Amino acid sequence: MLRGDRRVLRGGFGRQLTIKQYKIMNQNLNKDDYEEPRCLICDTAEDPKPAAKIPMQRIIAKLDEYIEARDVSGAERLLAYWMAEAESSGDLGGLLSLYNEKMGLMRNNARYGEAVEAAEAALGILGRQDFPEDSVTGTTYLNAATVYNAAGEYGKAAGFYELAQENYERLLEPSDPRMGGLYNNMAVNLGKVGRFDEAFEAYGRALEIMKGTKYEDLERAVTCVNLANLCELRSGTVEGEQEIYGWLEKAEELLDRNSVQTPYAAYVFEKCAPAFLYYGWFAYAEELKERAKRIYGGAAR
Repeated sequence: MLRGDRRVLRGGFGRQLTIKQYKIMNQNLNKDDYEEPRCLICDTAEDPKPAAKIPMQRIIAKLDEYIEARDVSGAERLLAYWMAEAESSGDLGGLLSLYNEKMGLMRNNARYGEAVEAAEAALGILGRQDFPEDSVTGTTYLNAATVYNAAGEYGKAAGFYELAQENYERLLEPSDPRMGGLYNNMAVNLGKVGRFDEAFEAYGRALEIMKGTKYEDLERAVTCVNLANLCELRSGTVEGEQEIYGWLEKAEELLDRNSVQTPYAAYVFEKCAPAFLYYGWFAYAEELKERAKRIYGGAAR
C-alpha cells in the first residue's frame, strides 16, 4: 500500500454507493471546484493572465473528498478538467501529477485499460528532454509499474520497478516511507515471476521502513497478508500452512492494534478481508468488513 509522494499518488475506491452518494456523484462540478479565485488587482477583463501552475494542493484536497465519498465519477470529472487546464497553460509538472492520480484511481477500480493509458501518457511526459528528473520521476515509474503488474504485464512492470528503485535509492533516504512502498510493490511483482527469495527480502525491507510511519500498523498488516500469499505461492497451502498462519496472525495483531478510523483504514480492512476469507478465517473476515462498514456509515460492501 503505497501512499507515496503526496503530489502524485492517491487511489479510488469504486465501492457500492448509498443513494445520497449516488446523487452527489451525478451532480456537476461546482464552479469553486475548478475556477481559480480571480485577482481583481492583477487581472483585467481585457488582459486575463491565467496562472502558470495549476493549484495542485487544492485539487488534491478536492480529490480526497471525492475518493472518501467513493464518488469515482466526480473524481474523474475533476481530473479531466484540470488536465485540460494544465495542458493549456503548459504546466507539465501539474499534468504529470494528475496522470499519476488517474493511474491510481483507475487501477483501484479495476479499470486497467484506462490505467495503462494514463501510465503511458505520464511516461511520455517523462520522456521529454526538457523535463527535470526528481523523486516524482521515481514515483511515476513506480505507479506505472504497479499498473502494469495489476494488468498482468509482469515483465514490463519489472523493468519500471527497477527504474523506480534506481531513482529512489539515489535521491531518497533509506528510511523514507516511499522506499517502503517501493519494496512492498516490487515484492508482489517478484512473487508473480517466481523470484521468491528476492520477494521475501523486499517485503522484509518494507516492514522495517514502515516502522514509525503514520499508518504503520495498517501498512505492515497489508505486507503481512502479502507475505502469507507469497508463502502459499511458493510452498502451497498445505506445505506452507504454518508460515501462512503465522503471517496472518501477525496481520490480525496489527489490524486490531490500529486506532485510525479513517476511510483509508476502512480501505485496508476491505483489502485484507478477502485473504482471511480465502484461508478460512471466516469470522475475522466478516469482522473486518463490519469495521469498514462502520467507518463508511453503512455504505461499505
